[in-house]
Amino acid sequence: MAEAVMNFLNTTLGWVTGALDMPSARAQVFGFQIGGHLFIEVFLLVVIIFLLSRKSYKPPKRPLTNKEIDELCDEWVPEPLIPSLNEEPYEPPVLESAAGPHTLINGKEVVNFSSANYLGLVGHKSYLIHVLLL
Repeated sequence: MAEAVMNFLNTTLGWVTGALDMPSARAQVFGFQIGGHLFIEVFLLVVIIFLLSRKSYKPPKRPLTNKEIDELCDEWVPEPLIPSLNEEPYEPPVLESAAGPHTLINGKEVVNFSSANYLGLVGHKSYLIHVLLL
């Protein structure tokens, strides 16, 4: 039995080594030889196809009993869709500086990811002087 397994492993290793040594399996990137390029790509393609063919959701093996359904319903507490009136009203943040890469909001310097200041003209001194003179 052990001899058959070793024979199978040697044969498989021979096939893999042969596949990696084929000229079509080698690639040269920036002057470096990369062996097994084709083998790795085929392996990744098989893995991707396998993952795409699997179901993303596996239903439970058995349906819930009526007792389990009742227990889940008794434990469930719905959350309100709107905040209660007892809480303080929401105050939006106040922008205290020009909209640039870094801005001041409520006295704290933050990174601005939502600016449409693509050319950096908002708050630019020469632009502001030009606008004020018009």
